[in-house]
Amino acid sequence: MNNVSAHLKIELGGIWYSPIAQRTKANAEATYLMLKHAFEHGL
Repeated sequence: MNNVSAHLKIELGGIWYSPIAQRTKANAEATYLMLKHAFEHGL
């Protein structure tokens, strides 16, 4: 969404999960993997 590497800022937005995945470990794992990918690629 609004990524500004000069300000060390990453914004994840518009993340929607099926009601089955909401409030589960799958939700936390998916968010973790998205953040991990962003940090590994210097976004």
